[in-house]
Amino acid sequence: MRRLKTLLALLLAICLVAISALLLADNATPVSLRLLNHETPPAPVFWWLLAALILGFLIGAAQCIGGHFRRNAVERKLRRELGRDQSPN
Repeated sequence: MRRLKTLLALLLAICLVAISALLLADNATPVSLRLLNHETPPAPVFWWLLAALILGFLIGAAQCIGGHFRRNAVERKLRRELGRDQSPN
């Protein structure tokens, strides 16, 4: 089962690299983004897409890590309460 997971992860990574290469070749036109009064220097569309993808991964990972710590804190609290309730009187 572990080999299958490794193989699937490798296959997914290869597919992501291939898709990225296609996006790079297809979206090479330089564009500049404008937000309010600020305009960015021209860069290929691919780099804007890659930046948005990486930012999305980072935000998703931060939310998962935050949820993990919150869940662990609740679990520790419940274990302490359970330990107090089961202690001999």
